[in-house]
Amino acid sequence: MYNVSNLICYEFPLTKTMRLFLRFEQLMAQFDTCAQEKSHSGTLGALTTLSDIYQLTMHIDLKAEILREADRMIIHAPASADDATQKKLSKTRTECAEIIKKVNGPLGQHLKNHYLFNLIRQRLSMPGGINPFDLPVSHFWLNQPHKERQQLLVRWIMPYFQINKAISKLLANTRSLATEDTSVATQGYFQKNLDAGNQFQILQILVDGKLHSYPEISSGRQRITLRFFDLIDPAERSNQSQQDVPFKIRYCV
Repeated sequence: MYNVSNLICYEFPLTKTMRLFLRFEQLMAQFDTCAQEKSHSGTLGALTTLSDIYQLTMHIDLKAEILREADRMIIHAPASADDATQKKLSKTRTECAEIIKKVNGPLGQHLKNHYLFNLIRQRLSMPGGINPFDLPVSHFWLNQPHKERQQLLVRWIMPYFQINKAISKLLANTRSLATEDTSVATQGYFQKNLDAGNQFQILQILVDGKLHSYPEISSGRQRITLRFFDLIDPAERSNQSQQDVPFKIRYCV
């Protein structure tokens, strides 16, 4: 029924904290990919992503969010969690606290008054705003050796890199503490009521990529609704699938 190598996993956060963590995780992965590119475009892509990371976290106490989530995992661990799992959660809480202590002051304060970073960030809102005639200082910097550009990018990203270590640990625990069901969306539609008081943090919907169907997910604390759509032509709006779509659903806590 399923070819594991063809499965596409769609993750849906059920809490504000998980939504923040998943966005942060994605941006950090994107930054890493761009920063490894030696081209000017790669460096500019890393800067654009760093600006998004800064914007995402500038009004949030991410360090406090991490500690609250680490505490929640211990308090609301599944009843089936054995001693080894409880010890793992407690160890994660300790490791997260140690990571946070290494990040001095509010996250992002090292960029708040940084001349070059803020100059570039302000121009990113304008299409093609980073160019030699509007911003010659960026053109000069982008023409420096890749090693020098990369060293500066590393200094800029380092506090976020440290924080990402903690978030990665928390997300790994959440994804590992999951129950899995195999279901079918009848003519592309699936709905399920959840037990009141559940502690689910993320839903994972796994679909065979060969089916050419993708889910749109809406969920509250007590109900999940999935609608599967068939992508036939990216230039046209997708229609809800008229076929039964098999999928796996994982409830991550």
